[in-house]
Amino acid sequence: MPVVRRSLLSSNPTLATSQHQDCFKRGYNVREAAKYTGVSVWQVRQWIKDGELKPAVIGNKHILDKVALDALLDGLFKSA
Repeated sequence: MPVVRRSLLSSNPTLATSQHQDCFKRGYNVREAAKYTGVSVWQVRQWIKDGELKPAVIGNKHILDKVALDALLDGLFKSA
């Protein structure tokens, strides 16, 4: 008999994809933040360098808060 694996998030396997689990994620590394915002990794690093984003540094990793990313995007769209 095959093993049926279920996610703790939902018993519906179509909702348990990584795409839907990302909506509950709060901290993003630079690559994930670039994908979330729709810009390049270089642009995210430039925002950090310019002080527009303030990451939490854990070891040599930058962790960016989803709320800060949303606020930055909101500010960019309002000024356009």
